Amino acid sequence: MAWPHAAPAIGAVALASALVHTRKLARPALPLVVGLVFAAWIAHTGDGSLIRAAAACIAIAGAATLCVRTERDVRTAARAFAASAAGVALVAGLVGTTGVRADLIAVTAAAGLAAASGSGLRWVAAADLAGILVLPSPVGLVAAGVAVAALIAVETLTVADGAAAAVAAGLAWVLGAPISSGVLPHGLWTTVSGYADTYHRLGTAGLVLFALLLVAIAITLPRRQLPTVLAVAAGTALAPFEATAPLWLLAGLAAPIRRATAANAVASTAVDEGWLRDLEDDLRDLEGEIENKRRGLEAEEERLRRRRAALDEREQEIARRERSAIEVRAPEPTPPPLPRGEDPEEQERRRKLEEREQELEARLAALDDGTRSFDVRTRELEARIKAVDASARALEERERVLNERELGQDIKQRKFSDAVDDFERRTGE
Repeated sequence: MAWPHAAPAIGAVALASALVHTRKLARPALPLVVGLVFAAWIAHTGDGSLIRAAAACIAIAGAATLCVRTERDVRTAARAFAASAAGVALVAGLVGTTGVRADLIAVTAAAGLAAASGSGLRWVAAADLAGILVLPSPVGLVAAGVAVAALIAVETLTVADGAAAAVAAGLAWVLGAPISSGVLPHGLWTTVSGYADTYHRLGTAGLVLFALLLVAIAITLPRRQLPTVLAVAAGTALAPFEATAPLWLLAGLAAPIRRATAANAVASTAVDEGWLRDLEDDLRDLEGEIENKRRGLEAEEERLRRRRAALDEREQEIARRERSAIEVRAPEPTPPPLPRGEDPEEQERRRKLEEREQELEARLAALDDGTRSFDVRTRELEARIKAVDASARALEERERVLNERELGQDIKQRKFSDAVDDFERRTGE
């Protein structure tokens, strides 16, 4: 899309590298076989630019078949394609790409949006949507709309996600983004549409092979990646035949998906199972985080209980001191005043007794101040305990939400198992 003349060389290097690092050649799946026949027909009847594009596409499809081995590799390939499509679209928008080239790149970005959402990378899907909005191509916006609708239909995105995407596109249009300056389509539909373009350039046989390629990919890909095919099919209705380039990558990924699901004799479910395993891993990580926070909260509560016990002991000690001080303060009967000529020793003893009484009164005042300080600290402790209780309630609420998510996951898993059983039963019939 971005550099057509270099595409065959890049495809050849990718295919050669895959052949060097592959020990065992796998049997190609139906989409790759149809793609090979279609590429041969293009080489026989097409022009120079179309032959170069077909050579690059079939080379990339073969490299994908050789390199991708597991369902995790399939998700990685889909994410890499989505990220590269977003990067190309954003750069093309920044350099001012227009016309048919902008339509082709925008359709590829729409396919990347669907692939990223199907493989669980929402931020890459957002980057693909941004790439579409910075290109003057309503064709890409139409393909993205079809992709988002299909993603909602297969329960990959929610209605809220679709509404957010629509709001973002509407704001970009109102604010005068490049998407608002495009024309739909660039020329007559009979000459611009990829289907009509295929008929004019490759004849009836070419159109039939193209339709067979679409059908073969659609029946092989997992349900979560079908929106990618629909996005390309919708974009091809308003853009030239070159917009179908992402389909060849999907054709190359069909054989690894078939290999990954051959053990269970269930087609097109490996990526769904891998996605569910990823969700289970995320759920286990979340449970571990909640368990760590719960242990920390229990440790904090234990520390607060120890402090409360220490404060209770201190309060009891202060109460004992107060009782002792009150007993000491209890006045004895005042002796009658001595006559004027009393003994000097008796006067000294009385003076010391008065000093002792003053000292005791000062200590009682200090004890009263300590009691008030203790009351203040007790109230602070009660406030902290209330905060800990609030944190515990929030943790319980989060655990409840987690349990609801686990229940939803179990329901999805049961639906998935029911679908597999139904498929096996129908296959047996």
